[in-house]
Amino acid sequence: MGLHDREYYREAPRGIVLNSQLSAVAIMIIINVVVFVLDWLSGEQIRQTLWLENTVVQQPWKLWQLLTYGFLHGDVFHLLFNMWGLYLFGSDVEVIHGKRRFLEFYLSTIVLSGLIWIGSSYLIEGGTLSVVVGASGGVVGMIIASVLHHPRRTLLFWGAPVPAWVLGMVVVGLDVVKMFSAVAGIPDTSRVAYAAHLGGALLGFVFYTTGWTLATPLPTQFSMKGVKHRINRPKLKIHQPRAGSSGSDDFQEADIDAQVDAILAKISEQGQDSLTKKEKKILEAASRKAKERQKHGINH
Repeated sequence: MGLHDREYYREAPRGIVLNSQLSAVAIMIIINVVVFVLDWLSGEQIRQTLWLENTVVQQPWKLWQLLTYGFLHGDVFHLLFNMWGLYLFGSDVEVIHGKRRFLEFYLSTIVLSGLIWIGSSYLIEGGTLSVVVGASGGVVGMIIASVLHHPRRTLLFWGAPVPAWVLGMVVVGLDVVKMFSAVAGIPDTSRVAYAAHLGGALLGFVFYTTGWTLATPLPTQFSMKGVKHRINRPKLKIHQPRAGSSGSDDFQEADIDAQVDAILAKISEQGQDSLTKKEKKILEAASRKAKERQKHGINH
């Protein structure tokens, strides 16, 4: 049996999967859409309970708003744009890190982006009551994490091919410019929470370099060397042998099949980053053996 023939090796589903188990990205999108519809049916009464008020730090009984605001949206275009971004970039993060880590990262980014927005509202508006809704902070976090994992990937942006790292710089750069304009007192009628976007970008960078979320201990180290290492490190590849190929092995075929089965199942559930060094070596050894057998034309 080839490595890719195993049922659970097939790459983790991107976005919505209507058969079998839903991906975490699909679950988040469904929740956002359901909340939007319920809010619309209620005449936007639901949002008055779930949105995030900048005074929540003075009302600890409303701290749950730090999470719920991320599932509300101002209008259908706001919803569609955010869900498109979550589908496109969040799927990458889920494939790499697995469902559980994706959810920890996404929800942590929503919460911490909200806190950063609250801080900026006091800085810019002097504490005047204001509210925020939307998943934008979490989506920007996904964009940055995905771009850092695949900086050289080419993306189509409004029909034009753009390197992923350029898109990441544009996203952050525009928010930085708008944020400084707001601090300088320049009027902005867009009503966009740029501070939440920048908070999401910061958390995307922190997650990529340290793996930290609200569900994990504080990172013990933080270094740009980690970014360079991750960007340049080779990706684990599995070679697909031709059917019927075999040859002399350093280990029993049944044993390596059982180990590879378990490792690929782990990748499917928890993502590539969950593998230990030993597990990566086993996969690489199995791939090399398969490639050697194919190269020398060894058959049954």
